[in-house]
Amino acid sequence: MMKKKVFDLITMSESVQYIPPEEGLRKISRLLRKNGYLLAWDDFKKDNPKELPDLASFLLSSYLKSAQKPGFQNIKKTEITKNVVGTLDYGEEVFCGYINPVLDCLLTLYKYIYGPSISFFSYF
Repeated sequence: MMKKKVFDLITMSESVQYIPPEEGLRKISRLLRKNGYLLAWDDFKKDNPKELPDLASFLLSSYLKSAQKPGFQNIKKTEITKNVVGTLDYGEEVFCGYINPVLDCLLTLYKYIYGPSISFFSYF
């Protein structure tokens, strides 16, 4: 018989919004060791959902309430947006300054080599 795998820590990065809270938290609680940790970082709606009407799927307060049912306790709640915005800016700089120009060059080369048959793919 195969031994059930359990973990000390489970992380959910930008995935909370895709899993129904009660079902996901119940499954996670079965995968964690006793006194294990769940680290969930994602976009949550604040208690006043007018602030993020379409960007996040769950109210933070209701997600935390759902987490209590399988026995989770909120140890720390931290707003990390200000700390990660610089990374997003850097990612955009790398994409726009390096990746996109290289892709444009490759597409130009393929158009030159393969002619009009590649034009269809240039739209993607």
